[in-house]
Amino acid sequence: MKLEDQVCSLKLAKRLKELRVKRASFFFWKSDEDREMGTSEPYLVTHNSRYMSSKGQIEASAFTAAELGEILPKDAVTSWRYFPDEFKDDAPERWHWKCFWSKDDDFARVWGETEADARAKMLIYLLEKKLVSQ
Repeated sequence: MKLEDQVCSLKLAKRLKELRVKRASFFFWKSDEDREMGTSEPYLVTHNSRYMSSKGQIEASAFTAAELGEILPKDAVTSWRYFPDEFKDDAPERWHWKCFWSKDDDFARVWGETEADARAKMLIYLLEKKLVSQ
């Protein structure tokens, strides 16, 4: 499995940053113009990588599914499911995440291409609706 499949996407990572998620991740999305490989595409680095201190800009924390699991509220009853073949060609989003909170007997449902993306989308939803705070 590629590292990019184990962390939330750059787009979701940037949204979590905008929502001021303070927790640092082990991985970060980074971009720089003068990278040795000659690309300006965002790429992943670890906090102790030699690329971390190179020129360029840290875009956002690239949270893993486990890190997002630590951030998501513990008092919500959550469930998730992976659909390996049901949406194979029609839609890439195979991870389903459902979150219940007992305060008002309501629930939210999100889908993601990866488990990390689904968890990130759930956290974004909860923060935007002000159902949890950071």
